[in-house]
Amino acid sequence: MSKSLQSCQVIVGEDFTDNEHFQKVLVNYQPLLLYPSEQAQILGQAPLNSPSNVSLSNKPYCLVILDGTWKKAYRMLMLCEQLQQLPQVCLPEHLAQSGKYHIRKVAKHNALSSLEACCYALALLEKPNDSTHSITPDNTGKYQPIINNFLAFNKFQLSFRPTDT
Repeated sequence: MSKSLQSCQVIVGEDFTDNEHFQKVLVNYQPLLLYPSEQAQILGQAPLNSPSNVSLSNKPYCLVILDGTWKKAYRMLMLCEQLQQLPQVCLPEHLAQSGKYHIRKVAKHNALSSLEACCYALALLEKPNDSTHSITPDNTGKYQPIINNFLAFNKFQLSFRPTDT
């Protein structure tokens, strides 16, 4: 994903409490954690709640994505109190249920690949609130080429699986 976006930073680790790069993100941006928790605000349904610190309101948003299995993402969240304190956002149901990552099966409801979730979330963040219904799995605006390449990758990988006849 980092090679497909103009402004993307990958920070590798498990606990980001003392990570210098992550600390800079917290200082320079208004971070939003893309994580489908019960308290997560649905992207595109209403203006995002401002953090309690008013000085952050002039800073640009930064979407934080925990890339890994659900178990690993949960572990990263539990290890870093700063991640837990970030405002959490999630995708609307029509996008959350549209996963096309068929290479692996996931038992979790509304489980998307990190790439799909990132493209949908960025498309929603960059659209005015009144046009969020125009964001679909087949219409993610400038992120559609990334989704299309992802689908082609899936199709290629699936071509190596034996077919049931």
